[in-house]
Amino acid sequence: MMTRRELLVGGAAAVATAAIARQAWGATAPAASAATAVSPVDAIIGESPGIVALRDSIRSLAARATSPQRPPLILVLGETGAGKDLAAQVLHCARPRCTRPYVAFALHAVPSELMETYVFGYARGAFTYPPERPSMWELAHGGTLVLDQIGLMPCVAWLKIARVLETGTMRRLGSAEKQPIDAWTIATTWPLSLDHQVGERTLREWLAPLDPVVLSIPPLRDRGDDIQLLADSFLTHHCRQMGKPLKVLTPDARQILARHTWPGNVRELSNIIERAVAFSDHREIGPEEVSEG
Repeated sequence: MMTRRELLVGGAAAVATAAIARQAWGATAPAASAATAVSPVDAIIGESPGIVALRDSIRSLAARATSPQRPPLILVLGETGAGKDLAAQVLHCARPRCTRPYVAFALHAVPSELMETYVFGYARGAFTYPPERPSMWELAHGGTLVLDQIGLMPCVAWLKIARVLETGTMRRLGSAEKQPIDAWTIATTWPLSLDHQVGERTLREWLAPLDPVVLSIPPLRDRGDDIQLLADSFLTHHCRQMGKPLKVLTPDARQILARHTWPGNVRELSNIIERAVAFSDHREIGPEEVSEG
């Protein structure tokens, strides 16, 4: 069995699975059917070295998740739109318990003063309304919990998160009762935010004792020919979604895509192809339809 350090992937690439690509950009959990027929790991698109490494790592992690031992914390690093949320969904769908709950919690969407009440929940009587709130681990029981943008967590919350992951038990705010957790925890953040200061420590220092398995997703601009593979996948997907005949990209359009710097990463590419399919009346999509503006 591989050790955590052997599973460490430095420079693994973003993933795009045609069957669940559109879901990945939303806030909804993956449908149970996303993991049927073909393995979601085998459906990962791209042939760059990082993609190959990522596929191998997800298979290894999914295999470890079947053992009685609690799976390790997974840390997914990547820019906005690079595919962190999709990587988390693929990890969930590759597990035998993929039909169990998938809970993705966007930390940036909650005021900092309320963050702990959402993450850890609270016991009846601790606050006025609602009378009680389950923790994120309770909502994800038996499945997967994704804490998105963990760099936003205050240091007090980090102490509690570390305790939960180390002991495998959690306690709601205002309660003395501990309860075991049964959810695979995946955390996501920007690569550079590991050096972000949280109290007296950096995020990297907070994470070090938890010994997480790290999946680092590079930006789309560094993925070479994967851009064309992803563009073709999105083209097929959006044509089917809109009920249009399959369209093709002209060589000039492909050159435009290859030269673009992709500040919005895979999400931006999907949106550009979607717009081109929606407004094009021709079978071929030219450079003017994939250009900025």
